[in-house]
Amino acid sequence: MKAYVQACRRQGIVPGIYYCLWGGKACSVTGNREIPEARAHILAQLYELATRNGPIPYFWIDMKNWAPQDLSAQEIYDLLKNINPQTVVLLNQHIQRGTEIKYFPTDVLNGEMMMPPESGHQALRELKGQRYYLPFEYEPCSQHQPGPEWKNNADYGNYVWFTYGKERDFTPSQAFPVEKLHQHITEAYERGTANVLLSCAPDHTGRFREEDVKQLIELGRRLRCR
Repeated sequence: MKAYVQACRRQGIVPGIYYCLWGGKACSVTGNREIPEARAHILAQLYELATRNGPIPYFWIDMKNWAPQDLSAQEIYDLLKNINPQTVVLLNQHIQRGTEIKYFPTDVLNGEMMMPPESGHQALRELKGQRYYLPFEYEPCSQHQPGPEWKNNADYGNYVWFTYGKERDFTPSQAFPVEKLHQHITEAYERGTANVLLSCAPDHTGRFREEDVKQLIELGRRLRCR
């Protein structure tokens, strides 16, 4: 983690940290049981990430539905904010249009692969008698992989979060068409999106494929011309 953060800062990139919660019954690796030490481990790991690498301005917290029952969203949020009040804490709200608030507090609402509704994102929300400003983040993917579960969904086509390379027992993913990806991002901003986080990753060899590099360069060129 230290090497990653240092590399980001050398390149003038603001580092953010993704953390996937775990340890509850719904977590796929727990065998429908709660892991009793999970809460303590999670809080200790988040504390370590937030204190040993300099100020981290952005935490993307995933899968709250996998967390142990005795760990609240409030605890996670308070821990990170008490260390650095300027940190943006996003608790992933899952695939939806930002109309639902599944976990709170959070500084940002998101829809993963789905952009806000056509009517636009409603950033001001009232919760428990208080008004909050909750901007929207849209998270499209740079990769797609044909498959029946994605093929017929007009909102996000056949996006996949990861890059699947060749020579393995899965179908390799392909770079999502730049024209369509640019269209999705542009439309999301027009609907009131405040930030776009593009999911892209090296494949299992640890390298970005040539076609993926070309895609990102062309997408960057088109976005700069907006």
